[in-house]
Amino acid sequence: MPAVVSIVVSENIKKIPKKILTPTARKKLKNIAANNGNIEIGGGSGFIVDKKGVVITSKHIVADPDADYTIITNDGKKHKAEIIHISSHNDIAVLKITNYKPQTTKFQAIKLGNSDKIQLGENILAFGSPLGNFPNTVSEGIVSGLHRKIKAETDLKPGKDTLKEMIQTDAAINPGNSGGPLINAKGEVIGINTVAVADAENISLAIPINSVKEILKNL
Repeated sequence: MPAVVSIVVSENIKKIPKKILTPTARKKLKNIAANNGNIEIGGGSGFIVDKKGVVITSKHIVADPDADYTIITNDGKKHKAEIIHISSHNDIAVLKITNYKPQTTKFQAIKLGNSDKIQLGENILAFGSPLGNFPNTVSEGIVSGLHRKIKAETDLKPGKDTLKEMIQTDAAINPGNSGGPLINAKGEVIGINTVAVADAENISLAIPINSVKEILKNL
């Protein structure tokens, strides 16, 4: 749990195009915005994979290039973050906590497993912050299927990307869970929670963690 984080997406009111907000709506937003004019517009989950503050999450969470991203760690502390990698063909993003200080800051990193060794029916846990209001949430399930393929919107560009080799699970994945880790019985990450299938019960999908390993190696 100490390696699981919440990601808050915020944008300054001044950056929101005038054509999509009426003067009344803009005034209401100003009343609830922070002192710097930022307002929360979304969020999700992630997990720390390096003690220097490297965080894995889903690309669709950080799709807005004009937004600011804040990482909230398990102890409730807030950290500014920047995007250091966006996958061009998968729903994967890598963030880096920018105020990391090796003398005073220590982050708990999580161990990555081998998603090629996942077996149908094995027990798993999904971690995250569903709806942004329930941090440190754990849901339990099993691996229900392997090698699934779906089409999903992963960024702000028109059209959908094809996500392949997905892990299917019956663990509850709700809005805000995206980007959180899917964990095996050894406490290793085997997937990134990505999406729950609409109009279905207990069908959730995760990206295999081996897709991330090559990205991290290159970074």
